[in-house]
Amino acid sequence: TNPTTYANLRIDNLSIKKSGQSGITAVGSNNKVTFTTCGKDITVTSSIAITNVSVINIAGLAVESVDGESNTITVSCSDIASGVYVVTVRLEDGSLVYKKIVM
Repeated sequence: TNPTTYANLRIDNLSIKKSGQSGITAVGSNNKVTFTTCGKDITVTSSIAITNVSVINIAGLAVESVDGESNTITVSCSDIASGVYVVTVRLEDGSLVYKKIVM
């Protein structure tokens, strides 16, 4: 028998700050991206313009996507089922920020 062991490592948040909102800082950037949920609406705010916010299910399919050139974008997720999703935010400078959410 082969005694090979496999393991998975998953990182959900890159940094955690204590505040009234949940948020993470984009890697390699001084821009703070904040995620706020109200019901099934997700509001993403950034210090620089956001070009796209996508909600990805565990199968890797985009179930919601909003394009824009704004510092705040709200995505309505009222039509998606409860579960675990990854919110992907593309910023104007090309950087990406990921956040796991549970609805």
